[in-house]
Amino acid sequence: EGPSPEDFSPQGLANALWATAKICSGGGGDDGKAWQFCVVVISEARPRLAEFQAQELSMLAWAVAKLRGRGAFRRTISPAAEPNTAATVACSFVAGENAGGGVATADSFLEELASEARSRLPELAPQGVSNIAWALATADLFCRSPGRHGTAVVASPAAAFVLAAAAAAGGSLANYPPQAVANLLWSVGRLPPSFAGVAGHGDCASSCDIVARLAAAAAKEATVRMAQFGWQDLAGVLVALGQGRHKSPEALNLAMMVSRRAEESAKHLTTQVLLNIALSAARLGVPKDCLQGLMHCIGGELQVRKSGMNALDMRQWAEVQRVCWEWPTSPQSSPRPSKLQSPRTPGMPRSPPSPNGGSRAGTGSGNRVRLGAGLPS
Repeated sequence: EGPSPEDFSPQGLANALWATAKICSGGGGDDGKAWQFCVVVISEARPRLAEFQAQELSMLAWAVAKLRGRGAFRRTISPAAEPNTAATVACSFVAGENAGGGVATADSFLEELASEARSRLPELAPQGVSNIAWALATADLFCRSPGRHGTAVVASPAAAFVLAAAAAAGGSLANYPPQAVANLLWSVGRLPPSFAGVAGHGDCASSCDIVARLAAAAAKEATVRMAQFGWQDLAGVLVALGQGRHKSPEALNLAMMVSRRAEESAKHLTTQVLLNIALSAARLGVPKDCLQGLMHCIGGELQVRKSGMNALDMRQWAEVQRVCWEWPTSPQSSPRPSKLQSPRTPGMPRSPPSPNGGSRAGTGSGNRVRLGAGLPS
């Protein structure tokens, strides 16, 4: 007989689920069995959350979100596992629970974890804060139900954690790795437009002010530390700023600087990064004549790469052209580039690195998800 879940320490549970999620995210393992195992770990960890170290809470949140999937996604549990595997234990514990029920269990667990993490926010390292926020946003747990008049929302513990994290991070982003800055900002951008009902943060106006301060601080941080931010991190920050229409002098300055650098490095950047930068810069108010050079570079690169573009790329390029060339010019206007068509809608950032992972410095053009290189001690 193998070990039972109750035989594992909190660290053991966190390590086991983290390793399972890492293997599956790398294309290995059986997703169905991994999901079964995830439900088992959740059932054992739920009553013991107070026993987990802050980093272990981050590991659990990251792993559950990775295995669960995004938004309203529902996993399908695979047939029973073979004997003598880790998932054998899972099968015996989740008998009778369908995939939808498993996801509901995961969601309620993440909300309980959010409440625990919020009460221990000062114990969390910057990467841990970002990973938990990313996990909660990925699972789309921010809004429980419409308010009485349909304008406010009753915020969940997940929303309360992310808003508290935003308030705490606003003055300490210098301590955050680049990818943590991008993912925290993206997570905050997923909050509903009205935050009434978030305990401890006052009314909607004050909550929105917290978000606005974080957005401006993130833009300033990315500008000051630009050499440390990879291209995907820079694009991620711009996407989050652009989608939330967080216009500020700091955001405009960052968008203009990144646009100029992208124009110089277009040959070395992915299609996704180029299009995300251009679209976000336009949304943040960069005049279209300032984007002319970048747009021509993108058009030329897409002509060269056209054979490798799919329909989604073409549609997004069309959107980039529409947004960029309908935007007002600064003193003098520019001719429109030749029409091609378009990138993936900027949205979900890269999955953050596993809770013990680090960030890669520099402005490389790689697209790989960065994960930690080993179990935490």
